[in-house]
Amino acid sequence: MNARILIGLAVLATSVATQPAHAVVYTATYTGTVAASNNPLNLFGWGDPVGEPFIAVFTYKIDSYQGFIHYADSTFEYVQGGFFYASPSPTTGLWMKIGSIGASLPTQFSNRILTLGGRYFQNLSYEYSGPSWYSLNMVLDTTEAPTRVTTPFSATGLNVPGMGCGACDTFTWHQYGAAADTNMGFNVTRLVVTSDAVSPVPESATWALMCAGLAMVGAAVRRRLS
Repeated sequence: MNARILIGLAVLATSVATQPAHAVVYTATYTGTVAASNNPLNLFGWGDPVGEPFIAVFTYKIDSYQGFIHYADSTFEYVQGGFFYASPSPTTGLWMKIGSIGASLPTQFSNRILTLGGRYFQNLSYEYSGPSWYSLNMVLDTTEAPTRVTTPFSATGLNVPGMGCGACDTFTWHQYGAAADTNMGFNVTRLVVTSDAVSPVPESATWALMCAGLAMVGAAVRRRLS
């Protein structure tokens, strides 16, 4: 085969192989203050953190809705999943900070991301693991809420009873054997949802195509030199 044709095919194979698949990571950041607390477990190093600032950062990745429980109409959308639903978890990370102390929380059991356009935006995580379980339910009631969970936006507001849900903006941690649970309530004043494109690790088929392309380049160069 002509060396130029070989080189052209090799370059084409390599370029196709190295094109990254579309992947977007979304981050929902809730901020506000601790409004109420019963913290016998002294989580986050606090006995009574009322009045302290808090931040909760949910990371989720739902480029394709395949595998998740998903519903959407013209004004409403939710995505949920996790071990409880025998499906992948849409939430891939959760970090929470109260005052000056932060911690990462597991997100594999049950998670939901929900938006009702013009009403509210919600991230809910529930984790059951060994001797303990926790739930964190964050909502911002705002007329700026989009109709899709993948729409970046920012909004400020205070929760209005009746718009969201009765158990919103709460954190509960249950430790088996403990005399009581830790419970906290929050005033959520701001939510920022952002998106960042990422390049995923190539799959095995992609690596194979890349190697084939490089091999063709080598063969073409050897033929040309000989």
